[in-house]
Amino acid sequence: MTDEVAWQRELRDWLLGRLSKQKSAGGIEPQTEHLTHRPIALWWMLEGKRYPYLGGVLAESWASVGAQIRALLATYNAEWQESERPLGEVDWARTMARTAGSSRPVYVCRASRAGLLGEERAALLGWAGWIAGEWRLHATEFGLPDSEAADQLPVPASVLGPPPLQRWAHVARRSRWPFLRLVVAESLRVLLEPQELDKLPLPADRATLFELLCLKRIAHALAPEASRMRWLTSAEDNEVHVGQLRCQFQRSLGREQVLAHGGYEGDLAAVLRGFGVAVPARTDVWVRFRTPINGFDGILVEAKSGSQEYGAAVEQLRVYRNTIRAGTPGRLVVWGITEAGSLAAEKEHLVRRQVEDGDSDVWAFSGPHDVGRVLMACGLMPVVNSEPV
Repeated sequence: MTDEVAWQRELRDWLLGRLSKQKSAGGIEPQTEHLTHRPIALWWMLEGKRYPYLGGVLAESWASVGAQIRALLATYNAEWQESERPLGEVDWARTMARTAGSSRPVYVCRASRAGLLGEERAALLGWAGWIAGEWRLHATEFGLPDSEAADQLPVPASVLGPPPLQRWAHVARRSRWPFLRLVVAESLRVLLEPQELDKLPLPADRATLFELLCLKRIAHALAPEASRMRWLTSAEDNEVHVGQLRCQFQRSLGREQVLAHGGYEGDLAAVLRGFGVAVPARTDVWVRFRTPINGFDGILVEAKSGSQEYGAAVEQLRVYRNTIRAGTPGRLVVWGITEAGSLAAEKEHLVRRQVEDGDSDVWAFSGPHDVGRVLMACGLMPVVNSEPV
């Protein structure tokens, strides 16, 4: 198994709640048991998975979803009903049984009437109420705009007890209506069929995967019991939300911001502008804490894959730290992680000494297997009952 495949599997298993206790970046065998805790599931259902019938994701389609539901509720649908005269298709066997002993004829007919009927109606309205609630919780948790957008869906009064998701999915899959089959049933597959989440896309190139692996190991060490995650969305909002962590991935700081605040003294910034010289402006990983931990406001990481050494990360970390300080003051762990690196005991002591010496930034350099040790040295996670990641 190549490193890239092993890293993809480690990332996917973390997102799906399939966590291994091993400390290496080696392969984690797929598990087939029912997954009771899937942190990424709601994000994938609401913001990640594309529904071709809607032309996008659910989170951006609430107006269309509401219109589809109202249209379905107004359709004409056939059902078996009793009538004093034959209408449409007649079930003669049931009609004869119903008429026997009756003083007047009673026909059992299959005829249309307005409105979605029976289990399809219950599944559609039940799903609408449930999905609106899930969006509200998800949007509120991660501070997203329009947290009440899905509340405009036509829904029935609240029903006590757990939602019958499996029953709704069964009815929706068998429906003749495309919206029920292609939106309702497809959304529920995310929660009912664990293999559906294995479709979550991950990058294939080594450098990007290594950066994500570093992000994962830091996030899992600091928030191992996160019940909800919000994964990467777009280049403008490229963040992973895990518990109290806001992890920005490959986030652009802006060329002008870097030239103005990155530490290019004197006329150097103007010369770089004039010659069109490229400057580092995209952080690999920047983790911000909602509230400070042990006096730290976050972690800034430059991750180098392959055979690169620590020195390859220093200049970028220096420029990024200067730029970030201009808009977000506070104490950070400034950290270079290389694939070939390792943290000797005396170097771990150097990290601890920086933490104790004052309130300035703490600089650290390590390999990906040393993430837990660096975090413990910084006082960001307890030593007791914790395992280095």
